Amino acid sequence: MLTNVPKQVNRAARMTVIRHPNAMDCTLWRKQVNRESDATPETFGGMPTIGGAGVLDSEDEADYSYVELADAKVVFTDRYMAAQSNMIDTEDGLNYTAEPREALIECLVEPGKEGWVLPDKPMVVTCFPGNGVVVPYQIVGTTGNIEIPPYTRKYLLNPLSDSADWPVAQDGSPAPTPSNVGGWDGTDW
Repeated sequence: MLTNVPKQVNRAARMTVIRHPNAMDCTLWRKQVNRESDATPETFGGMPTIGGAGVLDSEDEADYSYVELADAKVVFTDRYMAAQSNMIDTEDGLNYTAEPREALIECLVEPGKEGWVLPDKPMVVTCFPGNGVVVPYQIVGTTGNIEIPPYTRKYLLNPLSDSADWPVAQDGSPAPTPSNVGGWDGTDW
């Protein structure tokens, strides 16, 4: 009986995100380790082993790429405000800290259909606010409003500032960055 509440809230949130006037187009990416296993067993927890030892996290991997998973919509649900006492010491600018932003993300494919993806950490979300601008975020956590299974999901996103962390298109071309976007219309990768 009570488990119907989060299911209906999730359905309403999905429709809100997809139809919201402030929703931005985005793409979900997953990190893929390119290194081959050098021992038996070949995998441990889905990751290649190093000399038979399991690798716990992909953060220390040097050879990786990003795989495009799905197109989605994102709506930021937190209030955007500067931190208190944020004046730079020279008093000629403001210092905005990179704090996680709270957002709702919904895959454009219907849940349960082929190609549907449930966003999760540490996926990368590239947002397209318009005019050729691309803003990459990494999902660093999930939160919710209802403590009844199957729960509701909101995502905590950290901005990616280093272009080396941005995803790369499957054809090997670099991901769009503020310096190489130009007249990019989002259709050529």
